Amino acid sequence: MLFAQLSSPSDVAPSWPLPIKAARFSATTVRNAVIWQLLQAQLRHFIQDRTQLDLAALLQTLIDDYHDLATDITFRGPPPLVGFGRPLGLKRVITNLVDNAIHYGIAPEIELQHTQNEVVIRVLDRGPGIAAEYREEVCLPFYRLESSRNKSTGGVGLGLSTARAIVLEHGGTLTLAERQGGGLEAVVVLPV
Repeated sequence: MLFAQLSSPSDVAPSWPLPIKAARFSATTVRNAVIWQLLQAQLRHFIQDRTQLDLAALLQTLIDDYHDLATDITFRGPPPLVGFGRPLGLKRVITNLVDNAIHYGIAPEIELQHTQNEVVIRVLDRGPGIAAEYREEVCLPFYRLESSRNKSTGGVGLGLSTARAIVLEHGGTLTLAERQGGGLEAVVVLPV
């Protein structure tokens, strides 16, 4: 099957690939097609049956893993918070957000709050943040604020788009905001 040539990586949509009779391919188009297919495969891996889980324990386990790698993360939240979800997917979401907080900021923190209708997870840092006009764009596939293709400066722009897709699949939202006092606040809201 042939794939339609896209003018930019942001043209990639879930309905892609589109069959066509003839197309000219650039290396970027082919690379984006391969990466998009890998993203689709990753998402299928994280879409598992919902199961009962202790979200506070899952977060604490992630924090312990980072501590083993000499990275301290502050946690604020209830000791147990049992609910239903897909643990692999939620772990991937929080791991991506924490990795970004560590890579682009300092003093990463995780806050967990529970209300009658929702669970709120905040991943916070004291870095430069993201300008308001780019906060939605960075959640699109292949979008990167850092323009080099150097792997040591970041990935290919799929982390936040994957995280948002997983959160949406849980019926929740993932938003980015300026943290009071400076930095970034990534907010995951999940229904109870």
